[in-house]
Amino acid sequence: RFTLDLDVIAPLKKETFLPVLVDPSHSTGRAEMVPFAAKAGIGAGAHGLLIEVIGENADPDTVLSDGKQGIRPSVLRELIREIR
Repeated sequence: RFTLDLDVIAPLKKETFLPVLVDPSHSTGRAEMVPFAAKAGIGAGAHGLLIEVIGENADPDTVLSDGKQGIRPSVLRELIREIR
């Protein structure tokens, strides 16, 4: 956790026929870092992303799981717009 090794994406893509996904939520552990890590993963060649999302008005301290690393739906919409 808290490490996103972008150097493994290209070799993985050569070794498997499966899609290579990046998990910017768990690799950063901080919601404010997720968009940057997501863009880096896509830029490094990942096929897709696995991102934790919490409710727009949810309190990150009280959600049942992954509150600190979950981004809001509005942030996800903007991220998708930027990486398309």
